[in-house]
Amino acid sequence: MKNIKAIFYKQFISNLRAPVLLFYGGLFLVFMLIFSFLATDHSCETGACVPEYICQYCEESRFSLPDISMAGMYMVMFVGMGIVASTSALVGEDKTTKNLRFMSMAGVTPWQYLIGTFAAMMLFSTGVILIYTIAGGYFGLDMLVVGGVATLGAMVSVLFGVTMGLSKYPVVTMPLAMLLGMGPMLADVNENVAEILSFTFTQQIRIAIGELGEGITGNLIVIGINAAVVMALFIFLNRKGKLVDDD
Repeated sequence: MKNIKAIFYKQFISNLRAPVLLFYGGLFLVFMLIFSFLATDHSCETGACVPEYICQYCEESRFSLPDISMAGMYMVMFVGMGIVASTSALVGEDKTTKNLRFMSMAGVTPWQYLIGTFAAMMLFSTGVILIYTIAGGYFGLDMLVVGGVATLGAMVSVLFGVTMGLSKYPVVTMPLAMLLGMGPMLADVNENVAEILSFTFTQQIRIAIGELGEGITGNLIVIGINAAVVMALFIFLNRKGKLVDDD
């Protein structure tokens, strides 16, 4: 427990000194505000489609996912891209500064490192998610559902970020984070992308928010499966029980 507390404190301070996670959260929030201000409603309901029969044909034939607010979409991007990238970067910093080696010499295990880092990152992540839910106008029960689903996704992202950061190939983290974060946005305009990404937890968060008010059991199951897969990967990569393994 002493080691976990020390790691939590260290990661908490690191997030304050180099707030990469908060930077991502603020950056996406600024983008959301800008695009919300510039966005124009071209839906049929506003009469923007002329002639009307063209609009009706497009509405009946085009692929579409459930509508989602701008705040909801950028929250998904933050969960998938911002949290994964910043968590992996935090672990990478511990590698380059030799902190991981010192922790290993002090008897810190991969599990202790994971729990301490997880707790620190989730403390900041849930705060940012709360801001997005308020910005998106989600209150009451909607806030609990949207914030809860996004928080579950954030847990998977932190676990994935730590796992990839501790792996021998952390370089692939950023491309995967971009896929997880930006994929749901691209899926809005491409049915093939939507089908391919349907197994990812970020796409399920996007769908759950879009279908707010309906059942989310299926979405939670897929998110849970994602968490199990990432946990299995963490266990496999750290099966030797060493925080630093040069073999």
